[in-house]
Amino acid sequence: MPYDYLRRISDSALPLTVTERDEVDELRTYAAAGLVVAEIPDPVRLPGRIEQGPAILRAVTKAGRQVIESLQKRKGSGRGALRVRLIS
Repeated sequence: MPYDYLRRISDSALPLTVTERDEVDELRTYAAAGLVVAEIPDPVRLPGRIEQGPAILRAVTKAGRQVIESLQKRKGSGRGALRVRLIS
């Protein structure tokens, strides 16, 4: 899972409205993993297209901040990308 967007939004003023479809999709993934708290409407299927309403990021969770911290430590150590396996 890429975490660049998580790192970028972690210092944003909240609540943050997200309108770009790719970013909403990333928020949806982070929310499913418990890394953020967000209000994300379901996409609406219309003839010939799918519309995605804006999402609202409410918080980066403790788990999300731990992932960001781990990434920063790895970046400083020169080690490769962090891989996280979620266990439910």
